[in-house]
Amino acid sequence: MNKPTRVLLQFIVACIGIIFIGAIPKLFEVERVFDEEGETATGPLFNFSGYFEGIKDLFGKLMNVSEITYNANGTVRPIFPKIFEPYLYSAEILLGALLIGIVSAIVLTYITMLLHRKIISGFKFVTFVLESLPDILVIVGVQAIIIYIFQKTGVRLFSIAVYRENIYVLPIICLAVLPAVQFYKVLLLIFEEELEEHYVELAKGKGMKKSWILLVHVLRNAGISMFYHSKAILWFMLSNLVILEYFFNLYGITAFLLDYITSEIFTVGLFMIFIPLFIVYTSGEFLIQKLTKREATNL
Repeated sequence: MNKPTRVLLQFIVACIGIIFIGAIPKLFEVERVFDEEGETATGPLFNFSGYFEGIKDLFGKLMNVSEITYNANGTVRPIFPKIFEPYLYSAEILLGALLIGIVSAIVLTYITMLLHRKIISGFKFVTFVLESLPDILVIVGVQAIIIYIFQKTGVRLFSIAVYRENIYVLPIICLAVLPAVQFYKVLLLIFEEELEEHYVELAKGKGMKKSWILLVHVLRNAGISMFYHSKAILWFMLSNLVILEYFFNLYGITAFLLDYITSEIFTVGLFMIFIPLFIVYTSGEFLIQKLTKREATNL
């Protein structure tokens, strides 16, 4: 199977999986009867026939995606283009946090690798502790610090919680903390492995300083490994985005989906998250393979 066919097959299978996930509520829909004793559920626990009907119905609605609507206080409106506003806001928060997490992890890793081995071991332990912190604790903790500073000094560093007003700095910082720690931990391991490679010994033999080898050679090779690790960290950030939007009263894509949740709106939201990520990572893998192949050819 050639590469384009494999990618197309992966995309189709992933799309089918998303539709199957979107129709899951139909699996648990049971028939209810009302009698003198009140409301009772009848029938089997899992409604498989209803589930497959739900998949068929959902697929039909997605084929006419522009006609999907949501009910806002009794008023029925199309989700497009309304859904783009919270979607783009969440994308800005997510990308800002991802960028800060990557840059801060690279800078910290570079500085750390220039230190003594014992100090590096200490940083690894601190990283382990920070990584174990619950994301809710980070979000609430940062908010508490901002409030404390405001109470003591009267200086409001950032907006904290507002109703449907777009704020950026504090949510991005909160969302970036744990991914930065994860990227930092991964980069430390990658840098240490790269330093054991023969090309590093060769560079040292040519008189290159460690700082230069780390910056030019090791960082470039670590970038490829970091790209593959970033996929798992990005999905971790998406799960944290739900909590972040709740605690900060942000009106992002997850808040929109929760406010107007139906099978078709939830599925559209999943597709809007999945498709850009699929394109980015597929293109990135293709580019890395091309560059790696070109370097191998030049050797």
